[in-house]
Amino acid sequence: MPEQRPLPVGTLLLAAVLGLAMLLTWLLVKPPAPPAELEGVLRSEFRPLAPFHLQSRGHGPVDRDSLRGKWTFVFFGYVSCPDVCPNTLHELGAMQTLLEDQSPGLARQVQVLFVSVDPDRDDPERLASYVAYFGPRIIGATAGRGALDRLAQQFGAAYRVEPETVPGEYQVSHSSAVFLVDPYARLIAAFSQPHYAAAMLAQFRGIVDYYGRAGHRPRAAEYSGIAPARFLEFAPGPDAERGDQKQVDDDADTEEYRQRVARTGGGAGVAGGELGLVFTC
Repeated sequence: MPEQRPLPVGTLLLAAVLGLAMLLTWLLVKPPAPPAELEGVLRSEFRPLAPFHLQSRGHGPVDRDSLRGKWTFVFFGYVSCPDVCPNTLHELGAMQTLLEDQSPGLARQVQVLFVSVDPDRDDPERLASYVAYFGPRIIGATAGRGALDRLAQQFGAAYRVEPETVPGEYQVSHSSAVFLVDPYARLIAAFSQPHYAAAMLAQFRGIVDYYGRAGHRPRAAEYSGIAPARFLEFAPGPDAERGDQKQVDDDADTEEYRQRVARTGGGAGVAGGELGLVFTC
């Protein structure tokens, strides 16, 4: 049996030093863990959006390139919705106003996109008139049913067109979440209802801060040719505006809330998505 020769001490010492250097390098470049208040809001993986095409009035075609270089809050709904949609758009418009007051530079990088899942009644002209009530920089857009289904599936936004009560009159059950797309056209977060302007803004502050510290940039091979986005600092906001959306969402998860979801057929709809919370407006 051949005699085994022990490794030189120098080789073992060098391997240990190299291993320690690799560990230190990994610790230095490892993205920081997201703050606890973003748990359940910020996605663990950022999902690049596939190409899509919507139509709007006043903003021309809305597609994936329209989202690049901006932070985009996306909400799916429809004009005839009596409560969830107008309430949510009101809060999104109020959030934009708060942001303009506190950080005008960053406010110019934020846009809101309202996607109608009722294209038979909501043409671009009607959408433009509707969203104007909630804010001057809210974009209303829609598309054909097939294109809407594909886009809703990307976001995990479920919706279902209910049977007509009378000719031309019907409701649409739809997810009530507000989604956040980053300046590289990636879906990175979702805000559950109830939505409050100050709470969403506080969480958006946290996301932008974490996003910058963690260095969440896409791989160059995937996003070649996209100009890097600039990330501006937020002016410190008053404590009163740092709402806890997670607590708000926990409070909403009551028996009454679950019964309402059950009554409206909660779950995947026509565009069956991840969220599963569907409301009949």
